[in-house]
Amino acid sequence: MLPAPRYLTAGESALVVEFGETIDPKIHDQVLALDAAVDVAKWEGVIETVPTYRSLMIHFDPEALTGVQTAEAPLQLLLDIVRNEEPYRGGR
Repeated sequence: MLPAPRYLTAGESALVVEFGETIDPKIHDQVLALDAAVDVAKWEGVIETVPTYRSLMIHFDPEALTGVQTAEAPLQLLLDIVRNEEPYRGGR
């Protein structure tokens, strides 16, 4: 099993969900799965997501969401993704 993701604030209007420190297809699958889940969730206040090989940055409107609220929602999505253990294979 992969290590638990880290949540890093990026200023007052972005959150980075970091899945690992290396380029690994399993890590990248988790990034893409979370990115797709955030897109499907259509959270009010989320402006944009920026996936990389090992992390996902979530830009949000700080007047609509706080960093804590933003971190709680991806955490639940992450738990669902990890429980399913299905790599993301679709497009956006």
